[in-house]
Amino acid sequence: MSAATSLKNAFEEIGELHESQNNNLKVTLNLGASGDLITQITGSAEVDVFASTALKDMDDLDKSGFVVTGKRTNFMSNSMVLIVPLSTKFTIASLEDLKQAVIRKIAIENPKTVPVGRYTDETFQ
Repeated sequence: MSAATSLKNAFEEIGELHESQNNNLKVTLNLGASGDLITQITGSAEVDVFASTALKDMDDLDKSGFVVTGKRTNFMSNSMVLIVPLSTKFTIASLEDLKQAVIRKIAIENPKTVPVGRYTDETFQ
């Protein structure tokens, strides 16, 4: 089972539950950035279950024939949030507020390999 790192806790629990219900089955969890996992899958990695945090990634795999017809299930959605330290002395109520001169750095995930990085990059564009 391959899953985006952000799904670690949920998929560890799912794996343990599945093993407890299927005595002869061992679930191996492979966690990583969705883009890296897709590279593994398209490079012949044997994966029975893949959970991505991006519809685009699943659409690309599906179009390329890597998803068994009729077996795909979209079971979650993403929401973008903006997080600031509690010690912040200024107000950020919208993305426009990120243009304030006092803000010198903004950290995002890698848009090339992580869906939330791609979403953030698209939002800023």
